[in-house]
Amino acid sequence: MMMKTKLEIIEETVNHYTTERNSRAMDGLECVYNAEDGSHCAIGRCFKDSYRNEGHEFKFNQDTDTGDLDNELGGLDSFLSEEYKGHDSAFWGNLQSLHDRNRYWNNDFELSIGGNEYVEKLKKENL
Repeated sequence: MMMKTKLEIIEETVNHYTTERNSRAMDGLECVYNAEDGSHCAIGRCFKDSYRNEGHEFKFNQDTDTGDLDNELGGLDSFLSEEYKGHDSAFWGNLQSLHDRNRYWNNDFELSIGGNEYVEKLKKENL
């Protein structure tokens, strides 16, 4: 399986939440990797099936950022499916910011003006 480029992951993430109309994974006002309703955050949707299938019981589900995951045994890549491995935690943190910040979304399925600007910034930084 080919590793996805950063640009492919950015576009896939935007498509996941807009065109495919998948809900952002939120627990109240807080982002979680795996929400109780079965949705996943920008990184959580890229996890290996075993971690996604843990659902809300995932050990690091709340109050854990990408840097924290990267400091775990095996690093961030140990949580990701094969096609998503090989990218630095800063990239994943920036992608997660797109998911987490409500100002980037008009609702669960539509990027705000600021969200579109942030996506374009991410794309330029990761060409």
